[in-house]
Amino acid sequence: MIVDRLEIRNVRNVALAKLQLDSGITFVTGPNGAGKTTLLECLHLLARGRSFRSGALNALITFGEQELLVSAEGSHLDTPLRIGLQKSRAAKVRMRLNQADVRQVSQIAAIVPLQIMLPDTADLVFGPPARRRLWLDWLIFHTDNSYLQELRSFQRALRQRNAALRRRSADIRSWTAQLAQHAEEVSRMRQATLAELHETFDKVLTEMVPNMRISLDYDRGWQEENLSDGLARDSRVELKYGVTRLGPHRSDVRVRALDFDSGNDAGPAARVLSRGQGKAVACAMKLAQVRYLNARSIQSVVLLDDVASEFDDEYGRKFFGALHRTEAQSIATTTQESDIIRLWSSVAGTTPTLVKIRNGTIAQS
Repeated sequence: MIVDRLEIRNVRNVALAKLQLDSGITFVTGPNGAGKTTLLECLHLLARGRSFRSGALNALITFGEQELLVSAEGSHLDTPLRIGLQKSRAAKVRMRLNQADVRQVSQIAAIVPLQIMLPDTADLVFGPPARRRLWLDWLIFHTDNSYLQELRSFQRALRQRNAALRRRSADIRSWTAQLAQHAEEVSRMRQATLAELHETFDKVLTEMVPNMRISLDYDRGWQEENLSDGLARDSRVELKYGVTRLGPHRSDVRVRALDFDSGNDAGPAARVLSRGQGKAVACAMKLAQVRYLNARSIQSVVLLDDVASEFDDEYGRKFFGALHRTEAQSIATTTQESDIIRLWSSVAGTTPTLVKIRNGTIAQS
């Protein structure tokens, strides 16, 4: 989806804002605390039904007001779209798509592939496996219509099996069969997609960090040839703790550094790389997904919150070059207006669209 216009009412310190977004990149500039991140947060609300920051949604409503409203207009596959979200202090979230109520957020998420790069992006490399599972699941969700249902079926079987383990119920066997079936399919889809992505990832990483080589490998979450055998061998421990210890919920995307010349394994990236190098790898992982989708005619929206704050000029040009080549719509916040404009213009050859915000008030150029 391409988002053309965004309207915000009563979200944090933004009482009312209406802005036009470029189909390429829009930079949101302003001092700290001006409301830059709030604009990104509103786009995330529309696509995911929640904020990327912690806390209840009521905390987003401007102090003294009773409800917030966020809406966007744009197009998806040349079809006009309007998305809206309303949240009052006394009621649940209400989402609408072209004037019709939306019951499942996934309906909107499917048409707005939203890739997010926050200051903690490096945690994709240095953080827990759950972050990498979500990264991979996001891509499969947008490329395979059957994946979400398969993943939900696995998660339901997992919950039911864990409950049966805690009760030591006779239902364990039937839930084990269902769990294994869905787990094998989820893992197959994850492995296949990661393998397909690797070539694109290598290209993006080379553009950004030419002297680095990284491997991405899927660890299924069990060692046996099939999950049923693993669960049978682990049954005594499972009964003791009342939890399923093997399966896709324990899987990981192993990010490993390779020796540049020989290609030999140099160790886990989280141990070998510096924080800055890890952030570059994480950015490459996310941009590779965007480029992978674009090659399949799926248009992403990329949100970047102060992502360039740690860039020097050389890396900044390489990063923006890789971003520009994704052909995605991007909205980026920065406090370094002149530096960012210079870097982007040197890569794209054009002056970017600017949105300036001061104390929650928008001025657009």
